[in-house]
Amino acid sequence: MTPVATARSYLFVPGDRPERFVKAQQSGADRIILDLEDAVAEERKDEARRHVAEYLATGGSGIARINATKGRWLDDLLAIRKPGLQG
Repeated sequence: MTPVATARSYLFVPGDRPERFVKAQQSGADRIILDLEDAVAEERKDEARRHVAEYLATGGSGIARINATKGRWLDDLLAIRKPGLQG
């Protein structure tokens, strides 16, 4: 992967679409953003968090875009603190 400081392309992937995670990694984008915020409907936030956490824990990698909403950001951070988290 290209260092974040020199990355030219970022690909956002909705956190509730785990079937797209590996495809995104294979796309050639410099960085993958696993989106838990705007790309995920309110009723699917918990599901998205689980998918991203599982992906990161099983060898996947990416930068996470977390929710800013009170309470949600902490739930996001606690769930996704996994080896593959890049930022």
